[in-house]
Amino acid sequence: MTEQQQQAAADLEASKGECDALAAKVAEQQLQVDASRSELAGRLEESYLQASAEQDGLTAELMSAHQQLSKAAAGMNQLSDELDEAKLQRNLLQRSLQEIESQQAAAEKHTASVVEDLNSKLKEAYLECEMLTVNQAEQRSKTDAALQVLNEELSES
Repeated sequence: MTEQQQQAAADLEASKGECDALAAKVAEQQLQVDASRSELAGRLEESYLQASAEQDGLTAELMSAHQQLSKAAAGMNQLSDELDEAKLQRNLLQRSLQEIESQQAAAEKHTASVVEDLNSKLKEAYLECEMLTVNQAEQRSKTDAALQVLNEELSES
């Protein structure tokens, strides 16, 4: 095997290693993406559950406040304050939920971009591997032709 063939073989092996490394990196990033999605889904579910629980609590508070209003007009100011606080809490929860949804959408967009970029790099690496294989085949063909000529010259002499 000539030095060029050995170099081509070494280059091919290095390219195969790079291809394998890129494939492993894509798999690892996909796992990270899946973990991020799971975490975001968990946070979103927790926010929904918390909002629902707080909404249930607020409903109970409003019923209690209504009973207090029926019994005494003096409790009206307290009920109004509790209602305002409940609305503020609900609005804060809604904003938090919107922020989480926005972050999830941004993370999914970023993940899609990363996956697309990694897929592109993987395709490039595969193309390089194929080019090296073609170059190696051409080099082998040239070497075989040169050996054939040498063999013919040796057999003639």
